[in-house]
Amino acid sequence: MIPALRRGLWNLWLKGKFDGKTSAYLRQLESWQWLASEEVTALQRAHMESLVAHAYRHVPYYTRVLGEAGVVRDDGKVHLENYHRVPLLEKITIRENSAALVSTDIGG
Repeated sequence: MIPALRRGLWNLWLKGKFDGKTSAYLRQLESWQWLASEEVTALQRAHMESLVAHAYRHVPYYTRVLGEAGVVRDDGKVHLENYHRVPLLEKITIRENSAALVSTDIGG
């Protein structure tokens, strides 16, 4: 009973914090724990490709860097096998490219 109560209170708190989508996220995460390792790997790859594609489309710095590294090519496809070519983001890079590191889809 106490774990169920704790989970219920936690969900209520999170619901207010994350616009009520928490229950859906929780159900999704709970279902993923039973996936085979190959399915988890495929899921992780799909999420990573989506994240990289979004950064390429909406963050000018990553449009340049991911293009130069061959992670996203002219055809728009993501090639994660080249991800190791992406340089680490260092403090000096952030200072020199602060405006280019802001997403163009913020606020909409």
